[in-house]
Amino acid sequence: GIMWAARQAFSVNPGYFINDAIEDAGFNDSHVIFYLIPSYQEPISLLCQNLLSAILQYRPQKRIVLLVDNPSDKCQAELDLVAGFKERIDSIQAELVRVRELPSAENNQALLHAVRLFLDDAKARIEINLKPDSADFILNILKLYQDAMLSTDMLDLALIDRVFGSCTISLFNRKSFSHLLQEKSKA
Repeated sequence: GIMWAARQAFSVNPGYFINDAIEDAGFNDSHVIFYLIPSYQEPISLLCQNLLSAILQYRPQKRIVLLVDNPSDKCQAELDLVAGFKERIDSIQAELVRVRELPSAENNQALLHAVRLFLDDAKARIEINLKPDSADFILNILKLYQDAMLSTDMLDLALIDRVFGSCTISLFNRKSFSHLLQEKSKA
């Protein structure tokens, strides 16, 4: 049914569901798209799902910012989540640079390994943090990306570059900036 149709559309164009709306709004590949994910004591499962959704968008230039409004001493889980995804993305980007500078089977294998680590880590985070019925949809999306990027141990370098190449992820904790805590500054 629906997953078969999504798989068919995705196999032709992984950005099928996303690109139309963004392009209809007048954005093209040269525009940087910011994904701002607000959080006030949200469950880590929801943040994980939202971050993965933003990371896997089929956009070449994206900046993802998790906006945390928790007290500074209560946002360690968010810091760990962002740090884990950032570490994997940085690793993929470093391998992409190596492959561009010196295309070789060895560099391709290192990039393949970095992408697999990201997808495996994302899958593990989903399985740990989400209920099975919520996790199934995201796990299917991860499987689609895995099939598209890594089918039969071959790299789809253009897809990997488009998804991870210029993706940045960061966390902004408003409570760590005292001048933003004044009553008049609160949203």
